[in-house]
Amino acid sequence: MRSTKNRDHEAPERAERQPRSVETFAVLDLDRTLMNSGVLTDLLCMQLLNHDVSIDQIRKDIDFVRRSDGMSFSTLDFILAQYGTAKYTSVMHEIEEIVKEGGLKDELLCNGTIELLNALEAQDVPYAVLTYGERINQEFKLTLLRHMVNRSARQLHATVTSESNKASWIASGEWKVEGENGFTVPAFIYPQADLHANYVVVIDDKLSNLESDDDAVLGILVDNAKGTNALSTAEVARLLTEGMDLRAIANISATRTV
Repeated sequence: MRSTKNRDHEAPERAERQPRSVETFAVLDLDRTLMNSGVLTDLLCMQLLNHDVSIDQIRKDIDFVRRSDGMSFSTLDFILAQYGTAKYTSVMHEIEEIVKEGGLKDELLCNGTIELLNALEAQDVPYAVLTYGERINQEFKLTLLRHMVNRSARQLHATVTSESNKASWIASGEWKVEGENGFTVPAFIYPQADLHANYVVVIDDKLSNLESDDDAVLGILVDNAKGTNALSTAEVARLLTEGMDLRAIANISATRTV
């Protein structure tokens, strides 16, 4: 299975790409790593109060969605089935307008998200967001994320993928060039430069996304709910800010998840 690729702007950007070699490239997860996606679902449901939906019905919907968390369940399909495309499109637009005006940042961003991006940039570590899920839903979240962290699409590269195991895909897919060490980051993941990295570090809240058979693909497990001993996004950001590199943080993460 190959990742879903958005090539709408690939042609003009390809001409501007310059070769660049780096030690490490960072792949960042979105849901529960950078953004509190469960809170967003609640907010989308609550916004239906403006569309003649009762608070009792909304509470039932939120409770149903929460009880379905972790199952093969589509929140988008559920809301569309309940209320139709027009209402869902309206509440998405309303939430985006609130975010564009500076609202909901504290509620929607995981603690440490902005600091993590700032720290990666301060260390000159290129990064991109790779998120698995329904395209409409995930692209909406990415739009909100960019507003909240004050970065454009050219500054914060992001791709919605159909690959369910990120590190494994990176280790075995089109990132690898036969007969060469390291990784060539695909242009649709990082269109800014023709990028070669010796290591790729995946930062994600799911252990399955960090598992691969390549020692050059490292993982940092995060748990922002702090239900485990894993690092939080804020802790990863703090360690980077203090001067530790991603490979060292991945080693710390590995000792915490044994």
